[in-house]
Amino acid sequence: MFNRHPIIALLSIAILVALGVWKYYEPARLAQERDKQLLLTSDAGAVDRTVTVWGDDWLGYMIFKSRAMQEALRKHRIGIRYVQVPDFRERVRGIAEGKCDFIAITADSYIANGKEFDYPGVILFLIDESFGGDAIIGGHSVPNLDALNSDKLKGALVGNSPSEFLLKSSMAHFRLEKLQPRIKSFRRDKAEDAYADLASGKADFAVLWEPFASRALRDIPGTRRLLDTSHARGLVLDVTVASRSVMLREPVVADHVTRAYFTALHYYLNNPNEMRALAEAYSGQPAATVDPMLAGVRFISLDENRGDWFGIASTGAARITESMQAIADILVRAGDFPADPIAANPYSLLNSRVLAGMVTVPGLEQVRLSRQQAHFATLSESEWKALPVTGTLLDDPINFSTGQADLDEDSQALLREAARRLVYYPAQRVMVTAQVSPGSDGEQDRLLSQARADAVRTFLINTGVHASRVFADGRGSTGLPERLPGESDAAWKRRCRHARIYLLEPEAKSGGSSITVNALHRDGEAKP
Repeated sequence: MFNRHPIIALLSIAILVALGVWKYYEPARLAQERDKQLLLTSDAGAVDRTVTVWGDDWLGYMIFKSRAMQEALRKHRIGIRYVQVPDFRERVRGIAEGKCDFIAITADSYIANGKEFDYPGVILFLIDESFGGDAIIGGHSVPNLDALNSDKLKGALVGNSPSEFLLKSSMAHFRLEKLQPRIKSFRRDKAEDAYADLASGKADFAVLWEPFASRALRDIPGTRRLLDTSHARGLVLDVTVASRSVMLREPVVADHVTRAYFTALHYYLNNPNEMRALAEAYSGQPAATVDPMLAGVRFISLDENRGDWFGIASTGAARITESMQAIADILVRAGDFPADPIAANPYSLLNSRVLAGMVTVPGLEQVRLSRQQAHFATLSESEWKALPVTGTLLDDPINFSTGQADLDEDSQALLREAARRLVYYPAQRVMVTAQVSPGSDGEQDRLLSQARADAVRTFLINTGVHASRVFADGRGSTGLPERLPGESDAAWKRRCRHARIYLLEPEAKSGGSSITVNALHRDGEAKP
């Protein structure tokens, strides 16, 4: 007779395993039961499809959590679930792995993180543009952007965030090479930590978003706003990315979500009190704090998405492609990628079909900021020289033949690149300074340097920079660089034939004294 004990033992083990599995899945069963009860006892049962959006607590994303958007989607039997996922990379992973349908993310973060996942989504529309919501705040030892080009300064910012990208764009545009290897050391986990480091003196500067930027200028002595995104335009953009799976299998869902978003945005833009109330509820901040936070977000309307940014029904280029390529170039120059991550093809990350199929929302009352440059009033020479410096846009040698003011081909190429960077700083004025090697007549030196500065100014104007925006200042043979040890007379004189381009603030910066061009040494540092 066979032994039954092993069979009983196996059955006992099987029962224990089954009980363990049942216990393991108990939370999921309970959650499923709760969902069933929710559908049976509430209006949620009228929903056939729930879309999941991953984002964070940036105020620009609050429309996704608004009642107006929920109601607009319910008309199509669609629900919406917004999930806070602070990490940008995880958001991109979410659409790659099908854990969410859409993500709200900055354009630079999608370009930076999407490469790893073979860009699993497409940009449907722009949400907002940071308009002063992110700012570089300098302490008492950092009067302007040029001062950041030091291997001794300590900074603080939230890592892998719009703050970091704003610093990287400044590093690329203002040639702050010494910053590149040190950015990782500036990273903090939270904006509160970056603010605290600036307040305590552990950091010489910080890159902050609202309300921390305004708080720093108000409460930390000696701070000044070096640059914010109201001046650096077209770079810190928030976008809605739809997974490629949704676009392939459920394109009508993408249509409904986009239409519901702009219906809700239209409603709140035309009802500012409700917009403010929504912002207070979303942020948990009082009205006094919410107002500057809202002022730092420039929501992008449907009209602007279709026309200004995606170029629908327009003969011009799509502005979004220009910004995306500029962002990719900055990431390369910052050392994040060895080569262009989007392979000079930003269109591969866009889907304009949804916007093209939508008519504009009628009656949208919103001030539209034109892509054209701001109006610049005429200033006197003394007014020009009193303007504070944002930073040095170009400090490469501009070569002139001896006694001449003609620009060679290499110099023209440098100036074209500088003019392209000016597009992202439309409110700043521009000052060109020029110096010459010393001759026998100081007045002739001044006249020659003025002719060279004028030549640079004329070239910039011919590339499309408004004439009243640019001032040329010939410095003659004053403030020349010191001769290097062993340097020949001819080599030193070549270095003296120099032109430099500064960006200037339209008015004095708040929160501290300002440094003017006249107060700068030839190396760009403030005089003691």
